[in-house]
Amino acid sequence: MPKLKKKAMFLNKSHFSRFIKAAFLLALVYAIAGVIVSAPVFADDTKSNSDSVDASNTPIEQIVDPVIVQSIETVIKGWTSSAAKPGEIFERNARDVLKFYKARDYNPLWYGQNGWDEKSEALLSVIEASDQEGLNPDHYLPAKLREDFRNNTDLQPVMIAVLDILQTAALMHYAIDVKEGRYAEVRELKPREVLKLGLTADSFEDWLRELPPQKPSYQQLRSYLPLYQALARDESWPTLSINKSIRPKSKTSKIAVIREQLYRLGDWDADIQKSTRMPHGIQLSEDATINDPNYYDQDLVRAVMIFQSRHGLDVDGIIGRQTVEHLNMAPNFRLRQIKANLERLRWQKNEDAKRYVHVNIAAFWLKAFENGEQVLEMPVVVGRQKRPTPVLNDKIINLKFSPDWTIPPTIIEKDYMPKLQENPFYFEELGWPVEHYGQSTPGYLIDWYSVNPKSVSVSQPPGPNAPLGGVRFSLTNDQFIYLHDTPGKGVFKKNFRAVSSGCVRVGDAPALAQYLLNQEGWSSDKIRNAMTSGNTKYKSLKEPVSVSLSYLTAWIDDFGVLQFRPDIYGLDEDLIARMG
Repeated sequence: MPKLKKKAMFLNKSHFSRFIKAAFLLALVYAIAGVIVSAPVFADDTKSNSDSVDASNTPIEQIVDPVIVQSIETVIKGWTSSAAKPGEIFERNARDVLKFYKARDYNPLWYGQNGWDEKSEALLSVIEASDQEGLNPDHYLPAKLREDFRNNTDLQPVMIAVLDILQTAALMHYAIDVKEGRYAEVRELKPREVLKLGLTADSFEDWLRELPPQKPSYQQLRSYLPLYQALARDESWPTLSINKSIRPKSKTSKIAVIREQLYRLGDWDADIQKSTRMPHGIQLSEDATINDPNYYDQDLVRAVMIFQSRHGLDVDGIIGRQTVEHLNMAPNFRLRQIKANLERLRWQKNEDAKRYVHVNIAAFWLKAFENGEQVLEMPVVVGRQKRPTPVLNDKIINLKFSPDWTIPPTIIEKDYMPKLQENPFYFEELGWPVEHYGQSTPGYLIDWYSVNPKSVSVSQPPGPNAPLGGVRFSLTNDQFIYLHDTPGKGVFKKNFRAVSSGCVRVGDAPALAQYLLNQEGWSSDKIRNAMTSGNTKYKSLKEPVSVSLSYLTAWIDDFGVLQFRPDIYGLDEDLIARMG
């Protein structure tokens, strides 16, 4: 999971006027003195041969007024060599902005002989609409700045220079944020390369519109933003309190509030009453017509069960504490939750792979895809709150059949060392071999009070009760995280399945193994025999299969229904705060 660092808000309305004055005075001082300000921090970079390449791919319109050109050079070099910077909007890509303008001899990009060009207006429009991507327009060009572009036609050269530079920085900033995530841990896109793609596209406007991810998972979740933005604007969200659970066919004045909540969320209306979208194939008997607004009838039970299903609750139609808690959740929180999960979807990189496995940690669910089509799904068990399953992109490289279990150092330390301090013969009694610094060592000869758990290797032999079951699906990460079978199948029937020590237990290991090996000549019988033989055997994949362990607390399911899940690891709060 990307580590989010708190940053101060930049260039708000109060800061904007001070910033413009500072930039104006700075430019005047340099211009009067006739000084060409150097930028020592970037001195080596500005001499690179790549600058000429940028210039050749960027159309340059000759400006009549050379003062604008001089102002751009003066302002941009002043910013890169002093503390008078406009915050994150420039600083994040300062090196690239400097190189870009140097390559075009500091000619403006957005301002021509007839003023601001059409590309400028297209950029402003896209940034103003960035809230439809779950982003904050003020992170790129604050409202006051956008207003100045459109309403101020009598600008001094230094102001034109400032606004031109900030538009360029804003485009670099926005393009990368909307395409691969504002808080992505690993960035693959290069700001100037992205900028060149836009400026040389057949249609700059079309290029801007196609920057966000086009994958269905992103576009479908994005489509719910307008509904929740509208709900969030209405601050009169009805809330409910109960002293005891409300059961079907009971009467209470609270039914009107429940009906109103479900109506606003789209779970109850005339169409829903006749819907076949009932979860888990549940069938309800019809009530006789009862014209009592306080009666909990089957139509409303149907709507409540749909609501429960898409929030990961027990689907029983009983309105208890958890159901009420979710019904009372303010739409503004759900809106922020959708924005946070759009950001997470921008981080996912493997959905273009021919074959890939996706685990949604928060949903306790696995799906496997081939050529863009889902071919397999199953429940999973993930790490408990104190030992969470990490968010990562990885590859499945081999299958280890009838696996022994080498206990990770963290589990030795937290789960076994207290037992070994009481009984040093614990591992010998279980028949588990122990190595200390690579040497076979009886467990009772190790000081379990002071030993470094990383120096100890303990393995549980394969067998019907081995923790990894019949097969381990090996990944490449250094966190000892992998997918595996399990002898304990009962947990998959439960709604809440965050109970492991971090690895992912899969609900149908033979089916996942068949999916991975179906192109390598392994039959289902051969897989099951390997899983139960008791003889450890590795099977490497000819082509590793991408796997994504993501953490989505909001997404669209296979039937186009918006799903929410509890934030089991408490990761939403920080990301929501950072998204603004």
